[in-house]
Amino acid sequence: MRAPVVLAQSKLVLANTAVRLEFPASVLVRLLARGYLHAAEFRCLDLASQVQVRRALLKSCIESLNKESCHEENL
Repeated sequence: MRAPVVLAQSKLVLANTAVRLEFPASVLVRLLARGYLHAAEFRCLDLASQVQVRRALLKSCIESLNKESCHEENL
């Protein structure tokens, strides 16, 4: 019987390791609007992505403002 493999905690930490991801702009808007992702935490790799991120940031801000105003109207 083989002993279970245990990774040291230091091996699990991915500090300063870049990860390249691709997902739909709608997911980006949702992550930004819910505060799960912040624009200061990532960078765009090309101009087209930068344009999409700007649009997503604006849309997420609008969605957040709309939610706040709807909440205030119901008070």
